[in-house]
Amino acid sequence: MRFGEWIVQIGPESSEAGTANEAGEGFGFVCATDCLHYVDLRPDCVQGEVVKAKATILDKQFDLVLTCEISEDLNVFIADVNREYLTALPEGERVSLSFKDKKGAAVRAEFSLKGCAEAITVAVQAAPSARVGAAAR
Repeated sequence: MRFGEWIVQIGPESSEAGTANEAGEGFGFVCATDCLHYVDLRPDCVQGEVVKAKATILDKQFDLVLTCEISEDLNVFIADVNREYLTALPEGERVSLSFKDKKGAAVRAEFSLKGCAEAITVAVQAAPSARVGAAAR
């Protein structure tokens, strides 16, 4: 399903709402028992590596802590987020992220937020944990 520039994919074990930029980098949420906010910047990172990043939405800056997660076909940063940041996402048209990689080089990426509110809502409602809760009622 498409919502603006965001796509929702629903599978048996998880649901995902996300978008990609022109460079093929990804930004979104994966929901199973909980929802995780990921940033796929094609990083050369080490499992468990933590970086501090800035997210800018509508001239508001948010501090994020990104932790590198590596699995079979995945090499992404998982972001610790707060309520103020999550509330700002659907208010803006774009989010800009910046941080320094382990070599000290500046890493920057920008993603569209058009359609994110609807896409995230659908992904959360379609998550396996939500399906179990609905079946129990």
